[in-house]
Amino acid sequence: MAELWVFDFDGTLVETAALKRSTFFDVFPPTHAGVVAAALERSPDASRHDVIPEIVAAAGDPALDAETIIHSYTRQVRERVMAAPATPGAEDALRWAAHEGVACVFSMTPESELVLALQGRGWDVWLSDIRGYPARKPDTLAEWIGRFGADRVTVIGDGISDAEAAMLNGARFLRAEPGWPARVMQAPAS
Repeated sequence: MAELWVFDFDGTLVETAALKRSTFFDVFPPTHAGVVAAALERSPDASRHDVIPEIVAAAGDPALDAETIIHSYTRQVRERVMAAPATPGAEDALRWAAHEGVACVFSMTPESELVLALQGRGWDVWLSDIRGYPARKPDTLAEWIGRFGADRVTVIGDGISDAEAAMLNGARFLRAEPGWPARVMQAPAS
């Protein structure tokens, strides 16, 4: 019986959801804060590669360049993510999941940035696969279920896209609320 444990990154393994959100406001002029807020409200789990061009288009400001802003956002977020604290117990839960079955991470963070963040923390050693943007979470989960022959699948995350991926693939969803690592490690053995 194969067990697959799939973890979201931001807001789940690392306490970065709020800092990523605030960085969207930092890379745009303050006069566009309302446009930024509206775009983030409409698409809370969207990648920077999707939401920043949307904000630029909605702002109607010819001085804004989406590619330049994406680059600035990426640089600022990379530094902030590496300095952000891990969710208490997240490292233990990753290690435990890898020992109990197969552990993977998916995220809307661009894949190259996600891999760097996981390697920087030394967590990649417990992971059988890592997928980030542009991969879609439901598609990635379906692929992993087949590849790893998983008959028990748990997705741990804090976003709409995490819950949707679990639902579309018949997986259990565990919301990454305070104390989630202990609940993962108390899961019944397969």
